Order: sequence, then C-alpha cells, then structure tokens
Amino acid sequence: MGTIQAVGIFIAAGTLAGLAGWWSYASPLLWRWVEEARQRTPGGYGPSISRVPARTVRISARRGAWAVFSGTVGAIISAALLFGRREPFWMVPFFVVWASGLAVLALVDRETLFLPSKLLRLSMVVAGAALVVQAIATRDWSHLGRSGICAVVAFAGFGAWAFLRPGGLGLGDARFAVLVALGAGTIWPSGCLVALTCAPLAAAVVATFRRRANRTDQRTPVALGPFLALAGIVAVVTRAV
Repeated sequence: MGTIQAVGIFIAAGTLAGLAGWWSYASPLLWRWVEEARQRTPGGYGPSISRVPARTVRISARRGAWAVFSGTVGAIISAALLFGRREPFWMVPFFVVWASGLAVLALVDRETLFLPSKLLRLSMVVAGAALVVQAIATRDWSHLGRSGICAVVAFAGFGAWAFLRPGGLGLGDARFAVLVALGAGTIWPSGCLVALTCAPLAAAVVATFRRRANRTDQRTPVALGPFLALAGIVAVVTRAV
C-alpha cells in the first residue's frame, strides 16, 4: 500500500470515528439510556448531564470535544495498523469501529459515572459482527478465536469481582472489560490480559492521588471505563507498532 492511500484511510477512519463521537453527545437517545440506567440504580450518582434538554445538548460546544477525542482515537488506531504493518490490512475497519465505541463509552462513564447496558450491548454487537464478517471474508478464524477466549476470561474475572464486591465494581464495568478484550485480545491476548489487570490498579492510584490532593473524599467513585479503554487502546497500538 502506498503512502497516499494509507494517509487517505487514516483521515477517513479519523473522520468516521469523530462523527461517532459527535452523534453520541448530540443524540438524546444516549442520554435517555443513561437516565434509565441511573433510575435502575438505587442511590444513583453522577452529574445531571443526562437531564440537559435535548436542544441544549445539540448546540453544546462539548459535542465538538467529543468528536475530536473519538476521531483522534480512531486515527491513532488506523495509523498504528497501517504504518506498523504488523497486522493484516483487513483488521483496520474492525479496530476503528471498536476504538470508536471505547472512546464514546469512556466519555460517557467519565461524565455520568454510568455505563448504559444498551450502549454496551450495541457496541459489542457491532464490533463482534465486524469481526465475524471479516473472518468469513478472509477465511481466517484465528483472530476471532483469540478474541472470544479473552472476552470469556475478562467477563469471568471482572464479573466475579462485581459479584463479590458490588460496591466497588458494577456489571457495566465487567461488560466494558469484555468489549476491551474483544478487540485487544484479537491480536495480543497476553497484552490484553495485562492491560485489563493494570487498568484497575491505575484507577486506584489516581483515586488515591485525588483524595490526598483534597479534591475528593473516599465516597467519591472513580470511573473505571476511561482506564479500561486506555489500557485496551495502548495494548493494540503497542502490538501494532
């Protein structure tokens, strides 16, 4: 593949991922899902951003920030795969879709401290379908097999954690870990498991630092989603380059 073609794909991937972030913030549907998750959680916490009127959300400047963030994530993933040349070219569309979903979910979790089940299921279905289609088209099922094994391991580990310590981890985080494993485990199973192990540790370190800096108290939760997303993306980029 020539440099011009690679740059074109890089720009297109970043643009599509940016549109996903723009739509997510502008869509009242997403915030309705967040509100439903909040109502189902006793003593729900988090900012009241999901209660902002739809018209105000559509004209908010933060919509652009979400687009920039998700677009940057999609562009970084595609650039790593295209210029690193360690993974097959056909993996690029799957990873752009996967990374866009991670970026949006990380932003939602950071702003609301909720991960709506409907958005998680949609992200997993879309990413899984993209991986299955590519496996059928290329007749290479090895990536799908590694991805499935890592997803099962991630759900078993984080699901057990959520069951044993429901106040420290939610099922939304466990599902998010499955989505991370679905992508990162595709090309680097061992790195995926290391990344998923490091994410909660990093969140704990940040929470401790914030408390010692008198920014929060012990009752203020820290969103795990951004750390899981970062761990998965770093694992993929590291493997690709």
